[in-house]
Amino acid sequence: MVSMKKLFYFILLFSCISTSQTIESYFNLPDGYEREFANDYSRWILKQPIIVNKHVLTFDNNKIPGLNNWYIAKFDYDIGEQDLHQCADAAIYLNAKYYYDKNNLSKIKYHFTNGYIYSYSDFKENKVPDCRKERNWKCELVYKETNNLNEYLDIVWNYAGSYSLEKYDTYQVDLKNIQPGDIFIYGGFPGHVVSVVDVIINKNGHKKFMLAQSYMPAQEQHILLNPKKKFSVWHDLNINKSIITNGGTFNKYQLRRFKNQKRGPH
Repeated sequence: MVSMKKLFYFILLFSCISTSQTIESYFNLPDGYEREFANDYSRWILKQPIIVNKHVLTFDNNKIPGLNNWYIAKFDYDIGEQDLHQCADAAIYLNAKYYYDKNNLSKIKYHFTNGYIYSYSDFKENKVPDCRKERNWKCELVYKETNNLNEYLDIVWNYAGSYSLEKYDTYQVDLKNIQPGDIFIYGGFPGHVVSVVDVIINKNGHKKFMLAQSYMPAQEQHILLNPKKKFSVWHDLNINKSIITNGGTFNKYQLRRFKNQKRGPH
């Protein structure tokens, strides 16, 4: 007979194990579907750590309501302690972290809203942008000792957004060619961005996809439930219908791909 003390520790251990997962380990595929590995990013994103059964937290540690109603899981990474990691920033994070993990650091560069492009290579050389209102936001590189990818991303997140991501760093792709790493975006002040993190396909060629986002105020990036399908993370690809998400509504012309991703058809 199992003692209450042993049972308590078993439940605690199971709870800890169950909250730390990946997209690949946690989400079951609908019958007849399999993952479409269109690129190396597809395999990378599936293995990124996620946390389930926990509320999304803001940068200042407040809970975001909607667990198991609006969202079902969140990515497990540090978003910092400033109000920076919002929708476009979450998409930039996944793109940058992929190339960082692959040691393809020259790909890590993004435009600010004013059109200035800032690279991780410059950052590693202790060059940081000094952008001032009195110079009409013109940026100049100045010397400052730098540290890690998170510090670089804080700089990018401070000056970039959905406007710059749409105008400078991405290009439109056909919805039928959707793949992980793509984003749905309408740029503006504010605009919104959601990231495609998984794509599956059946033998008839019908595709479904999974989406993730951050929001305002800055908060952890979370995997969205489909508001039209209870308890489902899967959105059906239909070129004749709008993409309705728990973060915003998009049309088929608003799917875009990062320019630093050379794979796949334009």
